Amino acid sequence: MNGSEHALFESFIDILFHGKVKGKGSCLGIDFATFTKQILFHLAVSVVIAYLASRTLSAGAAYLSVFRIVGTTAILGYTAAIFPAAIWYHEPRNYVTGKVVDGLVWGLLTAGSFAGFWPA
Repeated sequence: MNGSEHALFESFIDILFHGKVKGKGSCLGIDFATFTKQILFHLAVSVVIAYLASRTLSAGAAYLSVFRIVGTTAILGYTAAIFPAAIWYHEPRNYVTGKVVDGLVWGLLTAGSFAGFWPA
């Protein structure tokens, strides 16, 4: 490994295990622990959605049926908690709007993934 390859490898390891490169701020504004929590959150929501979809839809269901059921459930799962927080903790309107848009995007991505891979 030459010098630049070694530095690149060290940077990769620093980002992977510490969430940032030595002497730099956090990578993408999050650290490894926050990233891990986010992934676990999405996995937990997806497991609940998979359970509900498996109880509601049969194998071979139409793409749009799966998309509708999973999309509704996913959007609810990703956005419902922001409204009580906005009311009780007086979150700024732009923060709430951003979180709702984020939840809509994640919900639609989840719906498309489930519908695309739904068993025939």
